[in-house]
Amino acid sequence: MPASRFLTLAVLAAASAQAVSLTPVQRITTFGPTQVTALAGLPDGSRLLCLDSRWVKLGAAGQVTLATALPEACQTLHVSPDGQTLLTGPAWRVWSATDGHLVRDLPDALSAGILNSQEVVIRTAAGLERLNISTGQTTPLRPGPLTAFLVSPDGNRAVGSDGQRVQLLRLPDLTPLSGYRCEGDCTVKNAAFSVDGRTAAVQVGRQLIGLRDGVPASTVHRNVENAVGFPRPDNTVLTISEGGVEIHDFQTGRREKQVTTGVTPPAAPLPGGRILALSDKVELLDADLTFQDVKRLPLPATVQAGGLDASGTVYALHGGVLTLGQKRVSSRENLDVIDPKKNPAFNGAREALGTLARYSPDSKWLAYVGRNQAAQPVLRLLNLSTGQDEATSPPLADLPTFLTWSADSKKLAVRASLASELTSVTVFEVR
Repeated sequence: MPASRFLTLAVLAAASAQAVSLTPVQRITTFGPTQVTALAGLPDGSRLLCLDSRWVKLGAAGQVTLATALPEACQTLHVSPDGQTLLTGPAWRVWSATDGHLVRDLPDALSAGILNSQEVVIRTAAGLERLNISTGQTTPLRPGPLTAFLVSPDGNRAVGSDGQRVQLLRLPDLTPLSGYRCEGDCTVKNAAFSVDGRTAAVQVGRQLIGLRDGVPASTVHRNVENAVGFPRPDNTVLTISEGGVEIHDFQTGRREKQVTTGVTPPAAPLPGGRILALSDKVELLDADLTFQDVKRLPLPATVQAGGLDASGTVYALHGGVLTLGQKRVSSRENLDVIDPKKNPAFNGAREALGTLARYSPDSKWLAYVGRNQAAQPVLRLLNLSTGQDEATSPPLADLPTFLTWSADSKKLAVRASLASELTSVTVFEVR
């Protein structure tokens, strides 16, 4: 066989064996509604967020320094006093807050709180237990079920409830320091502590209750659905609810001042007496206890739908309905056109929204969302002629709400951030 033919065959073989890749080429951030369900702060100035189904660590300047995807929604965050250990719930797990590795699952925990970097308290169906994080060894603290148990940031106090009473307790001996007997709904929704840990504001049903060492309980705020209260040194409580930020007297509950509006829970204390909260514009707020000194950081929106037009422009929708075809229509006025050179209509609608698998326009590929061995969402490319997966993306932060191809089958727009980033939409190129 001629040498030239051997060379031709070798080139063809190499080309056929050439790996296909999904390469992120564009990261897009839009600002608007997002799914932040919990906040926490670290002593080094970092901030932690529960964002959809992951927890994210932000540096002091707002940059993502760590992001860890979970197989379920992230709804609760607790941090050890030294900032080294992190708890997430409601599927309770212990993490390293420095490098993000999973330290231990807590499968029996109904809730959990951190005593220090080596120990947690877990509430189980049988009662309270003290658990050594490194060894897994447990020590019983209290038999019998509780309906709630929330630990202060310094690990020295806790708020516990048996469904009839709510008490401020000293740790680790569980000595009662103050208490409130429920007259109706006794559901404990949250608790925030003063800087010294000796005072707590607890939402019980539709009331915000004040508990303090050696002092009878008081009602700080009545008839409020979702509120967090931060006790201040001057015998007042800064409350954050859907109605905004107010200051109430700790003993009488009298509203002394409405500080501002447009601030909503979740909210959490920061080291040094500051607090984290969200604005109704979905900014992360770092504020003092007067809300006079406020630092703002915009957060990326949770995009519900989107697509690529013929020119490659990415469209993202925060809510409502998007129609692809001769025109685009939203049921709400919140359609983002990202970096458009003009105002083009979509060419040739393909049903590109709402599922996790899409055929490419040239019918060569099926793009779909699966999970890797670590249970993280990933984007995969299936070659329709061979039936084989030929490319896998880096891990995604959460399951996309849309997946759509460009007209030339060379790009994919996905409503998901990479797991290591904090964005709204990622565009991959097929190479």
